[in-house]
Amino acid sequence: MRILITCPHLYLRGGVSNYYGVIKKYLPVEADFVEVGARKEGEGRLAKPLHLLSDCKKLGHQLNRRQEKYNLVHINPSFNFASLLRDGLLLRIAKKSGTKTLVFFRGINRHNIGFTEQHFFRPFFRGYDKADGFIVLSSEFKDKMRDWGFKQRIFEETTLVDDEYLRDFSIEKRIRRAQSHKPTRLLFLSRILREKGICETIQAVRKLREKRHDICLTVAGDGPFFNEARQFARTVGAAESVSFLGYVKGQQKKGLLVNSDIFVFPSYSEGMPNSVLEAMAFGLPVVTRPVGGIKDFFMNGEHGYMTESKDPEIIATLIERIMTDRALMTKMSRTVHEYAKKRFMASSVAERLTDIYKTMMRPESSIQRALE
Repeated sequence: MRILITCPHLYLRGGVSNYYGVIKKYLPVEADFVEVGARKEGEGRLAKPLHLLSDCKKLGHQLNRRQEKYNLVHINPSFNFASLLRDGLLLRIAKKSGTKTLVFFRGINRHNIGFTEQHFFRPFFRGYDKADGFIVLSSEFKDKMRDWGFKQRIFEETTLVDDEYLRDFSIEKRIRRAQSHKPTRLLFLSRILREKGICETIQAVRKLREKRHDICLTVAGDGPFFNEARQFARTVGAAESVSFLGYVKGQQKKGLLVNSDIFVFPSYSEGMPNSVLEAMAFGLPVVTRPVGGIKDFFMNGEHGYMTESKDPEIIATLIERIMTDRALMTKMSRTVHEYAKKRFMASSVAERLTDIYKTMMRPESSIQRALE
């Protein structure tokens, strides 16, 4: 089985680049990669269209240069106008070559869905209805695609955590360390956008400090709301309890995950946030909201707590419930760690992705007979 995968340049930041930079080490099939889109961080809007022609030529050349055809072209659009346009053209090129196609939608949120429905739904549907199958990160988006009229196979998957990340990690050492931690260390790890729930998290910390809890928050990540978030912490009187680190990676990021106690992520809208999966892999109980793919797997009361509310008072109460009950924190730490090891590690995700590839090779009728 030979697979051709299109993806962003693997040296760039971002969930899709990280996903394929990791999973390529574990895929048990022959896979070639065509890197498309922006060539560097922060590339201007005018530069991106200039890459479109070369990306199309690159894919066409890759499809034609092999003596043996690819069994499948796997395309990875982020769910925004520019990426959907570009990857829709790549999808058309792949179909013209007579190769089956699989589309894995990423970066899905309510704003992008609404924009697509309002401004360019018809060309979007006509273009992507040519695909032979889809992968999505949540049952919610799968249902949306069915409502839109897509009849193809739709598979649900997760993002991943590199197996190497957990090398030398001990859940028992984490639990012992957490039992003695003072102050209790909260972690918010994400791109810093208001809709990720950063302000609600800061307000929750302030409320817990007002109740004289020994607690601190580390905010890791950068983004367009970074300076505003830091100013917000000063405005509400939480600056002394909140540290802003900016973008982290590698050992610095791993150190934060190892040495924190609770992960807080009350985001408004998500696909499948990788930071939540990483936090769980490192045994961090999670306080979050039922958005995107989170609600498909998250066991409320066992993995942490999930609330529909954005009220900082409620978020603070859920954090308090975990931090003041060390037996509960210990139980949650073991539960999330074991769950993540079984479900989210890159080696397991690579096996499931390979199973999807194999399923795509089988005729639809044979799958239906097997189900019957």
